[in-house]
Amino acid sequence: MRTILHNSKDRPDVLVHVAANVRRLRLAAELSQQALADQAEISRRMLVNIEKGDVNVSLTTLDRLAEALGGIFHVLVQPPETEDSAYIDEVAWAGRSPQSYGRLL
Repeated sequence: MRTILHNSKDRPDVLVHVAANVRRLRLAAELSQQALADQAEISRRMLVNIEKGDVNVSLTTLDRLAEALGGIFHVLVQPPETEDSAYIDEVAWAGRSPQSYGRLL
């Protein structure tokens, strides 16, 4: 199992993956940020921040983006270099206790 966490002062890797995947898929679909934001029913500002990896994006927003891009939800959160797989199996959050963590499957 890999971890998508790193130094807490930096952005979580999952946000970096989402940012890269949304931008890559948007460009492949030849959509402007405004066009994708309109289709996903989110603000352009939110989309800009998602593509920069600067916001914690809700699952609902990710689902809207996936639908607007004609893709599947898991494609937005998986590391860009991985094969197409709906099973991610990465730690997405860890607390202070070793037993306190959340896994993205």
